[in-house]
Amino acid sequence: MELFFDLYANCLVRQKSQLYVDQMLREFVRLVTQDKRCKTAIGKIVDLSLLKFKERDELEEVFKSWNSKVPFDIEKYRDQRLRYHYKERYDYRLNMIDWDYQMDIAKFVGFALNS
Repeated sequence: MELFFDLYANCLVRQKSQLYVDQMLREFVRLVTQDKRCKTAIGKIVDLSLLKFKERDELEEVFKSWNSKVPFDIEKYRDQRLRYHYKERYDYRLNMIDWDYQMDIAKFVGFALNS
């Protein structure tokens, strides 16, 4: 369960989780390319025979982009997104996030925690 939340609810993954993803990438690529060496259980469940070769190639590229060797600076991209979102108010973003939380989300969080 810890691995699930680390991969699906986190932008910055731990090294342990990244090693798991790198290991599974090879299996996913083998699955998509119909390599007989694919040993995952998902290979017996998922049927990709109706996909066109172009779609298989696209899936393979997506899987390969998850590799830890592919450069991807999430902190830089998040900062760019926040700068675009807050524009001239970027320097006050911490206060704005707190304000949004207190005025909009806090009542729902309190409701969810109390029920």
